[in-house]
Order: sequence, then C-alpha cells, then structure tokens
Amino acid sequence: MSPDDMLESEKKVLFGLVKYPNATDRELGSELSMKTSTVTAVRRKLFDQGYCVEKCIPFLQDLNCEMLMVNYVPLSSSPSMKERLEKSKSLLMKEEIIYGVSEPRQELLFQMSSNYTDAKRNAENLEKLYKESGYLEEQMTSITIPFDLSEIQRYFDYASLLRTTFWPDMEEDEEERNYFAPGTTRRLRQKEKTIFKGMCEFPMTNDVKLAEKLGVSRMTVGRARKKFFDSGLLTKKVFPNLERLGFELLTFTHGIFNRGLEDGLKHYVPKLSETIGPSIFLAFTTNELVVLNSFRNFTDYRKSMNDFAEVYKEKELFSSPPSRLLFSTSEMQTVKNHDYGPFVGKALKSI
Repeated sequence: MSPDDMLESEKKVLFGLVKYPNATDRELGSELSMKTSTVTAVRRKLFDQGYCVEKCIPFLQDLNCEMLMVNYVPLSSSPSMKERLEKSKSLLMKEEIIYGVSEPRQELLFQMSSNYTDAKRNAENLEKLYKESGYLEEQMTSITIPFDLSEIQRYFDYASLLRTTFWPDMEEDEEERNYFAPGTTRRLRQKEKTIFKGMCEFPMTNDVKLAEKLGVSRMTVGRARKKFFDSGLLTKKVFPNLERLGFELLTFTHGIFNRGLEDGLKHYVPKLSETIGPSIFLAFTTNELVVLNSFRNFTDYRKSMNDFAEVYKEKELFSSPPSRLLFSTSEMQTVKNHDYGPFVGKALKSI
C-alpha cells in the first residue's frame, strides 16, 4: 500500500508513533487531536499488518560503549546471495552488528561497539571471508563514528520522512540534537542489567510478561523501566516498513570532507544534506559525513542528488564525489533489524 491509499487516521497515528514513541495512547490522542480509542485501534492495526515495528534503543555511551562503525561492501555477482549469507552467518550474527541490509552486489552494516578493536576485528574477519571466497568486487569500507568525536543528529528517525510524504506543505519542526553524546559515567546493579537487556530483547513485552521471563517482580521491572527512560539510557523507537509504504529505495551516502574545510562549514553540512531529502540517519565526524535516506522512486532520488551535488561542488565540501549505494526495498534482505539485546548483554558484562 502506498501512503496515498492510507486513511488519514492511519497516517496520523503512524506519524505519531514514530514522532512520539514513548507516548501512551492517551497522550498520543491528545497530541493528534484524536480519541484514545481510535488511536488504540489504529495502532493495533498498524502493528498487526506489518506497517511498523517497535524496538528499544539503548544509549550506552555512558556505560562503556565508545562508537558506531559503518561498513559497506561492494560484492561480486556470484555466488547467490542466499549462499553468501549462509556462509557468512556466524560473522553477520556477531553481537556488535545491530542493523544491516544486503543485496546480491552490496551490503551495508552498522555496528555498535565498546571499543575500536572489537569493531575492526569483526569488519576484518568478514572482509577476509569475502575475499577468500571470491565475493568481493572492491575493498570493504569502514567508517568509524566515535561518540565523543562525532555528532549523530538523526538515529534512524523517520518522522521527517513521513511528514514530508504525508503532508508535504507542513513546516518542519524537528529539534536539532546529538544522539549518543557522552555525559556522566553510570552504574547499574546486576538486576537492572538483566532487565535492561530483557527490554532490548523483548521490546514489545509488557511488565508482567517481562517479569515472568526474567524471574523478577513486576514492580522491579516497572521501577527499572522508569529509571531507564527518565535517565535517557533507553528509549522506544517505531520503525515503519518502507516497502509497505511505497518507498522503493533506501540510499546510503558517504562523503569525506576537504582537508581545508573550515569547522563552521562542516556544521553547515547536515543542513545541506537535507537537500538530498529528509534523512533517516545523519552523522558527521571531523572528516566524514554519513547519511541514510529513502525515496519513493528513482526519479525523486536523482533530482535530490543533483540538487545536493550542485551545492557541495560549489562549496568544495568533499575531497572527491561522495560514495553512494542504492538498495531496492523490495529486493534487499534485512540481515539485522535493530537487534540490540546480544550486544547489550555483552557490553554490560564488562562494567
């Protein structure tokens, strides 16, 4: 179904779930000027019919977690994608890999890691396997995004994409923020670690059922949940199914800044990147820019990229034209879909 075929109530609730993922149905109804019962019914329909999925996102920068790493891999056309994914399964299932998509000729992976060594080892082992198996077309690229030296202004946020799709004339009201900005070192008790990991593994499980799974009391889960959300250690996120909503392309852009580029101009780059279209993921380090976008069709993509290229060439922002990957939402296979539980379990053991 395309957005044009959705009921207005479905569009509003989906947007509300994405924009205000921690809100109750009552709070969402108030924000959207809808009855609570309507919000509840539409929410259930959207989840049941696969329009979206809910996850718990951990913010571990204050719990001994240092960085993200993004790997993108140009691949040869043989063997079959099924054979390649099966052969590399043990490496793709490493705890650090939390999100990834694959097509026959390319792959994109996001790692969350406690340290550079673990992330780099995973990338090198995968590259070695692909090279020895004859899968690589070109060398794998690894982009390091250390939390204390980077700005992550969008972290798989789909609200702007939905707003411009559903209501193109509505003004943007997104607040600029830096996800994973380091703060104060925190400590969790052992029982809190268990609950934290459990919430990441079973994000849509209520307190009663989660308490049963973990062997703790419902009140203990409730208190821990409140602490995690209030302190910013954890948040819900709702991810829409792009293919179900009629988006044909998921695109990845990686640019390396010109060495002589002034810091002020670098901070202008995120706003410039919006000429591509509303970003889903947006991060920049001292030297690099990483952006994820989605488009309804190739025509929209080409126009946006032409506009983007015109500006960055005029400003001489990048040392060379940015690298781009285009994934078809109907053909790509999701390797990991925001699977944080295994990494959270591993990371919390070290503190």
